[in-house]
Amino acid sequence: MGGMTATQAAGCGLRRAAKAREAAAARPCAWPGCARPGIYRAPKSRAALRDFHWFCLEHVRAYNAEWNYFDGMNAREIEGVLRRDATWHRPTWPLGARG
Repeated sequence: MGGMTATQAAGCGLRRAAKAREAAAARPCAWPGCARPGIYRAPKSRAALRDFHWFCLEHVRAYNAEWNYFDGMNAREIEGVLRRDATWHRPTWPLGARG
């Protein structure tokens, strides 16, 4: 905790959380015509999973109901993604293989 007491660290975390809530309340929903706060995130695309749209609850539900990670992939591509995902996209080798 870098010289902080547990009480000070907890207070710091609470302040950060409060600031995050304030920022979210100031961000409008990205749905066209909606003025509610955008406090729920949804990925913009398969290629940009860490880039988000921010929606209100109603619109994040609608967006997620229509969003399909595998859209535009053929069966072979989908199978490849699922196989790599089973090992967290890390390389693997057959057991007992040498050399």
